[in-house]
Amino acid sequence: MTGLDGHGMTAVIAVEGARRLVADGAPAGALTPAQAFDPASFLDHLTAHGVTWQVTPA
Repeated sequence: MTGLDGHGMTAVIAVEGARRLVADGAPAGALTPAQAFDPASFLDHLTAHGVTWQVTPA
């Protein structure tokens, strides 16, 4: 994941996470963002804010 404004992106990520929790819910308990939300869908949302992402083999 790359982008230009790390601090601003933190706000976008927090708001989008809250929006998805209200709209779709999530399983109970402590979860990582990748467990609570579909990672590709979440990252695709961030592309509108100047973020690019890709998965590379380990």
